[in-house]
Amino acid sequence: PSEHLIFFKNLKSHFIYGDFIFVHAGLRPGVPIEQQSERDMLWIRGEFINSDYDWGKTVVFGHSPQPEVLIRDNMLGLDTGAIYNNCLTCCNVFTGDLWQASAAEL
Repeated sequence: PSEHLIFFKNLKSHFIYGDFIFVHAGLRPGVPIEQQSERDMLWIRGEFINSDYDWGKTVVFGHSPQPEVLIRDNMLGLDTGAIYNNCLTCCNVFTGDLWQASAAEL
């Protein structure tokens, strides 16, 4: 439906709220948030995940399936591979509470 197209066309590549930056895939280390490319925010993997760069906020992301939630000082990775019959994970970023549903439960 056209309402869905409008919704998708108006999505932002990132969202900053409080102490968090929410982004689909991640951020390029060393590049200020206002200079990040949309391509990186949608597709970056290894350079971001293997970085200990401090963006001044916790980066909450998905896109790169991990066997468990990835929790570091500078990032929170929530993609636990639901598409690969693993589990779907969600998180209350303010409390750290996690909820997971296994593929069998989905």
